[in-house]
Amino acid sequence: MGTLPTLEELRPAYEKALDMVRTYIQGEELAKAFEEIRTAHKIHFDEAGKLSLALNAVFLEVRPAGEFSILLKESLEQNSDKYGAILNDVNEKIFKVFRAKMERKESGETEPVPAPIPAVRQPPPVPAQKTPQERLSSTTSQGTERVSLKAPEEKKSENEPRPASSSSNNYSDGDPYRESVE
Repeated sequence: MGTLPTLEELRPAYEKALDMVRTYIQGEELAKAFEEIRTAHKIHFDEAGKLSLALNAVFLEVRPAGEFSILLKESLEQNSDKYGAILNDVNEKIFKVFRAKMERKESGETEPVPAPIPAVRQPPPVPAQKTPQERLSSTTSQGTERVSLKAPEEKKSENEPRPASSSSNNYSDGDPYRESVE
């Protein structure tokens, strides 16, 4: 056979696989070992994807373990000169580790329990905030007094008409950037 399987071929095999195999394929241990091999040998992203398919095909028994070397050669298009070193690393860091796990499980030994993950401390709770409507409806100041930077003028009575402003510098009546309509 010798050709890399497709995802469509791997899915049914994954569903039928032992829980231990599925756990190992999805586990952090395999991911770390795979990443170490990928970075150590500078395996291209595409080649790493093909190598992952080859590993999964062997783990899920879609391809026999004896064909892995052929699948590896097919995966390594650009790194064919590193074939032997990559094969040794995959064997040492992935297959031997998995084989040891299988033997421990068959002999009844329990897996060493990993150290518990330290608890993440929660930040102190934030006090409840008012809704925008509540903030708009509440008053924060009780009336304001208008302050002018101009020299104080004599107070005029409110009934007295104001003289028309002939000077363009008198801005107290409106916007200083808008011409008055007269």
